Amino acid sequence: MSNASGHPFQAFCEVSVDSSCLFSPQNVGMLGGSLTGLITVVMIASTPSAIAPKARQYTDEVLLDLTWQSKLGNSDDSLLTSRVYTDFLNYNFDNPDPNTFGTRDEVNRRAIGVQVQHNWQVAKNQTLTYGADYRNTRSRNTTFSYTTNSTQVNYDGDISQGALFARYEVNFTPSFSVNLGVRQDFNSLVNGSFTSPATWIIYLTNNMSNFPVFLPWDAVFGWVLVPHFN
Repeated sequence: MSNASGHPFQAFCEVSVDSSCLFSPQNVGMLGGSLTGLITVVMIASTPSAIAPKARQYTDEVLLDLTWQSKLGNSDDSLLTSRVYTDFLNYNFDNPDPNTFGTRDEVNRRAIGVQVQHNWQVAKNQTLTYGADYRNTRSRNTTFSYTTNSTQVNYDGDISQGALFARYEVNFTPSFSVNLGVRQDFNSLVNGSFTSPATWIIYLTNNMSNFPVFLPWDAVFGWVLVPHFN
């Protein structure tokens, strides 16, 4: 698809929704909340080139991201966040010219993910965040040969990924805090799972000369100096 000048055609449509009227607030926090959503549609089509004058390339992708937040109880110390997101991709490259070993490549991909997270302020200076996420990606890639009039399946399968995570934050002073975290990941490509613990010390400093941004002790333990602009 191209315009009159022969340049690639691109269409981009973005719709953003932020509405709290979709849920009627109730005394029970889980029944009331706010929904935010983002829908993105991308379509790209190429024009012929001198090397492959009959070739055409087309891509369309649709992304949907919905997030729902709800307070648990009547206070602000407990917030539940639920997220659902999808990604649909169709890619087609068609070059029927037999002089260039004509082929048609197609990629169809579908990804769906969900995430649930709970932020709980257990004390005035302590916050506990925990949750789970899951994502499944299904993909199929084929190549059709105009020379042999046959289709080859390059890939046809799906991958599932999931995780459980938790983080505990303690603010000892307005400028000094400690974070303890752990994440357990699961993947359908490997047997079992793996654990990623982490500990971070965050210190707000007024001295810009002591601003290395990130100073790791090793892969999972570290400390951060952040400038305090006040």
